[in-house]
Amino acid sequence: MITRYVLLIFISFYLINVKSQNMTQDTIHLSSDLTINRKLSSTNESISWSLILLNKNTEMSTVLKHKDIKITPLSLIGNNYFLEIPDMIDAFIDNENIFVFLCEDLSVYLYVFHFKNADFEAQKYMIGNDNMQGSVDNFGGCEVDIQKRKIESDYFFYVRYKRKVKMDYADCFFHYNLKSKKAHKILFEKHEIIKDEKKLFYTYSLDENENSVQEMIKDILNVQNEYFKYLGYLDDLNSYYSYTNSNCRGKGKIYFFYQDNPSGNEIKIIRYYNDNNEWILENYEEKEIIME
Repeated sequence: MITRYVLLIFISFYLINVKSQNMTQDTIHLSSDLTINRKLSSTNESISWSLILLNKNTEMSTVLKHKDIKITPLSLIGNNYFLEIPDMIDAFIDNENIFVFLCEDLSVYLYVFHFKNADFEAQKYMIGNDNMQGSVDNFGGCEVDIQKRKIESDYFFYVRYKRKVKMDYADCFFHYNLKSKKAHKILFEKHEIIKDEKKLFYTYSLDENENSVQEMIKDILNVQNEYFKYLGYLDDLNSYYSYTNSNCRGKGKIYFFYQDNPSGNEIKIIRYYNDNNEWILENYEEKEIIME
């Protein structure tokens, strides 16, 4: 029998291990009043994990998700029980909707909690698990990074993930619609490449030059109709860190969003590759992520 004292040692070691990887959080502040907390405790032969929403004003707490992880001699081999304990990667709130990203069982998940009065409805989407297999001793924990952008009633997400020791990231670009409450992966297929000899966005501030960016995109797309609406952009992680750390976009991709039909609300996307300074004109399809 595994004693509670031994389990407490395992929990302490787990917390030190995952925090050293800078990818999990115990508390995320959603607002001045609301926080989400990840709580771990132990019984004689298991670890109890809970995701708890706390309201500072009312001092009320709501358990959003709970999981009991049974510890066996087999699960201790290679420290593989670590992989069963969910890690909270990111969380944010939009009106009555709370979004939470978890890394759980070698997969990245998005949970969306829809609140109505004191009750809530939970949605669970598996975002990705490519190249995530292997033991903790051999490959370490999981690394997950997320970029997001809200465009009208859609949240667009760029998510990349890998095991700590593995070199290559897998990634996923998808959106979640607040009205339909559905998530879709966006799958791109290369169509045409237009070289940018001027390296337009290498040191360009996209936030301060929205009108100029709109004209650039119209020119690349050869827009003939009068209606065109530029909606903003989203850096992937390489582009984001490149600009944040060195004030230039020398790596990664930029996703630009626009609309070109006044009678519809379809959001369209064109991508720009910083590495090769080129626009990618491509077809893409949306594939619904089935809720689990």
